Amino acid sequence: MTNAWYADPRKNIYLCPTVGPVGMKRGLSYSMNYHLDDQSTVLMGVRVSQIRNPAKKILLVDESEMTLNDGSFIPTGHENDIADLDGWLRHAGGTNLLFCDGHIDWIEATKLLQIMNRDDPEWFDPYR
Repeated sequence: MTNAWYADPRKNIYLCPTVGPVGMKRGLSYSMNYHLDDQSTVLMGVRVSQIRNPAKKILLVDESEMTLNDGSFIPTGHENDIADLDGWLRHAGGTNLLFCDGHIDWIEATKLLQIMNRDDPEWFDPYR
């Protein structure tokens, strides 16, 4: 993998076209719902057939450089401590989400914060 590919949103599918310099350096701007990394399967993840209501389960969050650190999105993580949530959601007061059924949708920052604070199983837990 060349640096030109790694830091180019036109070539690297892990980068949002609006990614900044930190995301380019890391080579990613999307973070995965950590509930889908099922520890009981020895880091093998969760089978698609096991996910209940995949159209409601978040797979990836388009995360900003303020909170992006490892590609894993923990709903009750440090993102909730940021006073200006819009500051880390770079898409008009919200962010884009990829759901487990493959569709993408935009969500308003205040709604995302509400479901993150509850670690809402309807949105995050693949088994509920």
